[in-house]
Amino acid sequence: MSNNLQEVEILARYERAQYLEQGAMNTNISMNTTVCPTWIGDSNCFWYEREMKQGKHYCLVDASAESNETAFDHKKLATSLSVKTGQGVSAEDLPISRVEITLSP
Repeated sequence: MSNNLQEVEILARYERAQYLEQGAMNTNISMNTTVCPTWIGDSNCFWYEREMKQGKHYCLVDASAESNETAFDHKKLATSLSVKTGQGVSAEDLPISRVEITLSP
């Protein structure tokens, strides 16, 4: 194979890898491949954000009880926010930028 042909082939491979790495296929093939836990105090519980096609969903995990549940009622929060702001808020795409979850005693 000539040097020029090798360079073209290598460039094509790099372009393909970059295309895949930058997420052109990632969001269509798989989502939530990594969980980034936010531990709650000194407990055995943590919460994490789950990416959905419509938006985000928040989950609460209790490692001791081996449970994984919805962290809070997304619909109820969306309804409350809609009432307070006078604007429609989607439960599937809550306008949340910072989350802090604590456990009830």
